[in-house]
Amino acid sequence: MCSRFMNGRVPSSRRYEPTDYEHAANCATHGLWIIPSLVGGSVLYFLSVDQWQAAAAWLYGAGLSGLFISSTLFHTVAWKIRHLRLVSLIRHLRLVSLIRHLRLVSLIRHLRLVSLLRHLRLVSLIRHLRLVSLIRHLRLVSLFHTVAWNIRHLQLVSLIRHLRLVSLIRHLRLVSLIRHLRLVSLIRHLRFVSLFHTVVWNIRHLRLVSLIRHLRFVSLFHTVVWNIRHL
Repeated sequence: MCSRFMNGRVPSSRRYEPTDYEHAANCATHGLWIIPSLVGGSVLYFLSVDQWQAAAAWLYGAGLSGLFISSTLFHTVAWKIRHLRLVSLIRHLRLVSLIRHLRLVSLIRHLRLVSLLRHLRLVSLIRHLRLVSLIRHLRLVSLFHTVAWNIRHLQLVSLIRHLRLVSLIRHLRLVSLIRHLRLVSLIRHLRFVSLFHTVVWNIRHLRLVSLIRHLRFVSLFHTVVWNIRHL
């Protein structure tokens, strides 16, 4: 309770700072005694019987009234100054808070802008990577089609060479067969010619033998005829 309505004791090197409750109590109590002091000074002045009592009553009333008036003004001004300082501090704190809020808003906007820029950079990077991936995919597809076309071309060339080789082999086989048939025909022809010559030779031999026999018979006949004539 005391800590709420009044501050604690301070060291001798510092000035005591009253609370708002103390300022209000000082202003109320000191201001409340201004009117009684004026009334008391006036009563003493009017009850004075001579000039010295009137001067003393006037000085006492003026001093007492001035004391309460100056004390009330002092506490009021001190309270008002403290209030103005507090209001200025609150305004300063509000201004500082507003500046911090504006800085925070600016920082948030800056962070949002940085985040947006990073997001845009990330999106641009992702699009660039997708484009690079698409280009690599297209290059890979083109390379695949080129390799497939080369493989098909090589297969076609190999097939053509194989067909040419098969055709050449068939041609060589046909040529070999023709040569074989020609050789067989030649061998048969030679056999036929040899047989023909053999037959001709046999016929000639038979004719020669027949001629020799005929000549022998004729010679024998002439011999017989000669012998008969001789006899």
